[in-house]
Amino acid sequence: MTLSHDRYRLFSRRAFLLGGVQAGSFLVLASRLTQIQLLDAETYGVKAEQNRVSERLLPPIRGRLLDRNGRPMASNEDSYQVVLIPEMADDPEAVLAFLEKTLNIPNGTMSSVRRKLMTQSGFLPLVVRDNLNWTELALLEMHATNISGVQVDKVRTRSYPYGASAAHVTGYVGAISEKDIAKDKTGDPVLRIPEARIGKAGLERSHEDTLRGRPGLRKLEVDAHGRVLRTLYENDGQFGEDFESSIDSELQAFAFRRLGEESGSVVVMNCMTGELLALTTAPCYDPAAFYFGMPPALWRELNGNPKAPLLNKPIAGQYAPGSTFKMITALAALRSGINPQMTVHCSGAYPLGSHVFHCWKKEGHGTMNLHSGLAHSCDVYFYDIARRVGIDAIAEAAFILGLGQKTGIEIEGEKSGLIPTERWKRRRHRAGWTTGESLNAGIGQGYILTTPLQLAVMAARLASGTSVMPRLSRVSEKNPAGSVAPLPIDPQHLSLIRSAMYTVVNSAGGTAYGARLKEGSFSMAGKTGTAQVRRITMEERSGGVRKNEELPWHLRDHALFVAYAPAEAPKYAISVIVEHGGSGSKVAAPIARDVLGYLYENQNV
Repeated sequence: MTLSHDRYRLFSRRAFLLGGVQAGSFLVLASRLTQIQLLDAETYGVKAEQNRVSERLLPPIRGRLLDRNGRPMASNEDSYQVVLIPEMADDPEAVLAFLEKTLNIPNGTMSSVRRKLMTQSGFLPLVVRDNLNWTELALLEMHATNISGVQVDKVRTRSYPYGASAAHVTGYVGAISEKDIAKDKTGDPVLRIPEARIGKAGLERSHEDTLRGRPGLRKLEVDAHGRVLRTLYENDGQFGEDFESSIDSELQAFAFRRLGEESGSVVVMNCMTGELLALTTAPCYDPAAFYFGMPPALWRELNGNPKAPLLNKPIAGQYAPGSTFKMITALAALRSGINPQMTVHCSGAYPLGSHVFHCWKKEGHGTMNLHSGLAHSCDVYFYDIARRVGIDAIAEAAFILGLGQKTGIEIEGEKSGLIPTERWKRRRHRAGWTTGESLNAGIGQGYILTTPLQLAVMAARLASGTSVMPRLSRVSEKNPAGSVAPLPIDPQHLSLIRSAMYTVVNSAGGTAYGARLKEGSFSMAGKTGTAQVRRITMEERSGGVRKNEELPWHLRDHALFVAYAPAEAPKYAISVIVEHGGSGSKVAAPIARDVLGYLYENQNV
């Protein structure tokens, strides 16, 4: 009896303990269920929703780049790409082989596509080819039943209606790089969108904040593996703002065509407001080629071209200005008190010690003063003037007219050129300045370097008498030109320079008389220039200097011309440089005449 009672007590204790454990477990489970269902319901609901709904940012739609007349220079358009979804294809490799042959896809591109095929999930779309043309679309449609897993998607891309003629102005957009992300300090979400494009050069880059806009949002229903089942919601975000440039795209395109096969630049600038109507480089490239990634073969071709299509020549090309610089030397003479009627006799040579400096006219010009020296571009006259005033006086006049310094144009890559001084020579070369170097500088040779944009600014300042600066944004009520300070130059001195520039073009014997405007409605005033790129030896001079036509292209002289028009009431300034073009009067001046003539016909100057 006692044994049975002890066993009963032991059983009851065990049952109690077991029941307590069960009750405790139930309480823990109930507590956890309560927490999940009541307290953490919202958190787990969000996580469950995320398993079902995927949110993806969409690239923002960029604003347009417009010319001064509202014509799009960069805009957005629909494009088509062929996409392969591997898990939906019967034989993905066979499909790729078919697309490679049908669409003429380069081997390099296909190698990249095949690498992605091996590494990414089979349900993810694989872009095989971008920017399909209508013929390619028709071929795919014709074979649609024979190529499983292939679809054609419509995407929005950047287009440049004026193509190469405005490429260095518009610039281009390109894919986001690791470097772009590393430089970002704001956590910009756009830089985390693989398909997004951002400005890489030109106005596309400098006005990125205006043009970019804000990203859109797409909500997709997906399964546990990430497969897209359907689109639940989509918006395009906030469009970027349009940017109104000062460029006249039709004038820009005409200048580009007028340069033809030459390598060079044309800059047209409003003398009063500083607005740039043309900033032309030739040859150039198609900015749309950068959108999907420049093909390596094309990149090598552009890089290897001796005419440097990737160089923005108006702002980054640096050239000896040649005789277009003689207005600077003349101005330095006037500011130094030299009488403009003082004469210098040109026999064709100017001796200095044991060296002889030659005039471009071998037999000489005879007796020259400031006016005739400019009109006939007499080197000997300006050798003498430069010797009298010295390099620092010449440099001071050059700086006043905008040379030797960046203009602050709104696109990257501008070079400052070079206007030497005695101090610069001592600092740079640890040597003193020589008189012979002054003579070379007086005719725009030697150390002196200028950009085509600086030469246009020089012409605009001579024409207007103001310190006008160039700009690529159109003047409007919201974006006024602002006041411009007068130049610290005696107006009579400017009048003397302008008179000589008028004679250069409009009087028989002037170096640009053959390129004068003949319409009769308005005239231009200008100055020709021919800049040597090689040294002519005494041996060659004695035997006869070879003509440009007899030399290899890269050894020929640069041809230059600067001008403003109308001469009586200046409104536009122009600079033209043709690399290795030979004579400024025969090559560069006619281009300026035709560009200004086109401007007159279409804008009623």
